Amino acid sequence: MGKLAGEVPQVTGDDILAALVPAAAGPNVMVYFTAPQVAAKAVMLEHFEAEEALRLIEKERVTIFGVPGAVLAMMVKHPSFDRYDLSSLRFVWTGFAPIPYELAIEAEKKLGLPITQGYGTMDSGGATKTTPDEPLEVRLQTVGKPYDGNEVKLVDESGKEVVDGIGEIWFKGPGLASGYYKDPEATWQVWTPDGWFKTGDLGRFDERGYLLVVGRK
Repeated sequence: MGKLAGEVPQVTGDDILAALVPAAAGPNVMVYFTAPQVAAKAVMLEHFEAEEALRLIEKERVTIFGVPGAVLAMMVKHPSFDRYDLSSLRFVWTGFAPIPYELAIEAEKKLGLPITQGYGTMDSGGATKTTPDEPLEVRLQTVGKPYDGNEVKLVDESGKEVVDGIGEIWFKGPGLASGYYKDPEATWQVWTPDGWFKTGDLGRFDERGYLLVVGRK
């Protein structure tokens, strides 16, 4: 747990983090894990509605929030978007699925801040991240590189690692869940004996080592 606060970049005790989507969801990892470690304030919406989210950000002077791309689209395209003062925000964390490039560009322009992406699954945890200070093409066209301590590899149908090309994304690391509660049969369908989680997603690495998600197996 000790490294998680540093894993989501540039989060300090001066930040105010918001959970805008359901509590079980991945983009809220900063609120539940990072905020307590750095003594940052956390605020939550009981039920997501785009204008309520905008109102909460203005009222609480939120600096960082995480949402799926579809939720971000509802916020930046809301007819009342320009009525709210969102100048407190520093960056936005997106997850669940790669955010469409055009939407990310629009959101960056309207919010005036970096959009970042992370990758993982609700069953297993987080695998990779991008950071606010990385180039636009990295933040918006890849899902980044592994968290410290994580390993990510691509595997073909025979179980061999893919060195150059597309394969199923497997990952493991200290933040990974260890299996399904009291369900060993389901656990061994997706976790290997040596700890790799088989995501079912297809990906490839670019020439700089950044991961791109390209589809489902």
